[in-house]
Amino acid sequence: MVRHVRPRSLLFTHYSGATQMGLDMYLSVQFEARAYEQITPEVDVISNEAKDTLEALGIEWGECDPKTGETNPKALAIHTDCSWFTVTMPFAYWRKANAIHDYIIQTHANGVDKCQEIELETEDIVKFTEVLKKVIDAKGDDKEKIYEELLPTAQGFFFGGTEYDEWYIENAKYTLERFESLLTYIREVSDPEKWDSSKKVQKIIYRASW
Repeated sequence: MVRHVRPRSLLFTHYSGATQMGLDMYLSVQFEARAYEQITPEVDVISNEAKDTLEALGIEWGECDPKTGETNPKALAIHTDCSWFTVTMPFAYWRKANAIHDYIIQTHANGVDKCQEIELETEDIVKFTEVLKKVIDAKGDDKEKIYEELLPTAQGFFFGGTEYDEWYIENAKYTLERFESLLTYIREVSDPEKWDSSKKVQKIIYRASW
C-alpha cells in the first residue's frame, strides 16, 4: 500500500545565470505532480514524469512489476517517501526592467531588495495588471506623471536606464501579456469540470539578481 506523505521537491528548474552584469529578473510557477501511477488497487508504478526527474538528477530508482505485483525495494522507497513531487517552471524573464522590479520590491517585499525569492498571490498579479493597463493606456502631456505615480523607474547597480521611453512601455506590455496569460491559465484549471490537481499553480515566485 502506498503511504501518502507531505510533498517533497525533487526538481527545481531555473534560468541559467546571466553572462553580463545587470538586473536579471525571473518569474517562475510551481506545480505538484504525481510520483506514481496506479495500475491496480494493489500495484503502483512510478510515473513517467518522476522517471524523467530522477534520471535527470542521477537518482537510482526501481518499480513494481505490473504483472506480478512484486515491489522492488527502491520503488517502495520512492513511493513511500514521495507520492508527489514539485516542479518549478520558468514563466517570464526581464532584463533591466527596473520599474517592474521596483514595483514588486516596494509592494511585496517592504522595500527589501536582497535578491530573495518573493512569493506572489494571484490577487497580486491581478492588481499589477490593472496598474500596467493604466500605464500603457496613458496619453498626452500628463502620461509621465502617471508613470511616476503608478510605475516609476528606479536606479540601482547596473539597473539600466530610468527614462520613460519606448523600452519602458515595451517592458510594461510584455509584463501585461505574461500576467494575463498566467491568469487565463489559473482560471481554466480552476474550472471544476477540468480539475486536475497536478495542473494547479501552487506558487508564483519572483526573483532577481545582478
